[in-house]
Amino acid sequence: MINLVYKKPPLHKSNHLFLCDISSSCEWATTWFFAIMHGCYESFDKLTIYDFDHRLVNVTDILDMEFKNSFQIN
Repeated sequence: MINLVYKKPPLHKSNHLFLCDISSSCEWATTWFFAIMHGCYESFDKLTIYDFDHRLVNVTDILDMEFKNSFQIN
C-alpha cells in the first residue's frame, strides 16, 4: 500500500562570495576580517573572497597557505 523510496537528499552546494573592506577606515578590524575569511575558506568548498581598498583583489588563493596566528593572516 505504501511505496517507500530510499534515496539520499540532493546536495545543494552554494557558491559563496565574500567582500572584505580593508580600507583605512576599517583598519582596526582588518585582522579580524581576515581571520573570519580564513575560517570561511576552511569551511566552504565553493568560495571566492575579494578584498577592496581602492580596487578589488581576489585573495582566495592566498588563504590556501597555513597560518599560525592572526597576525600572519593580516
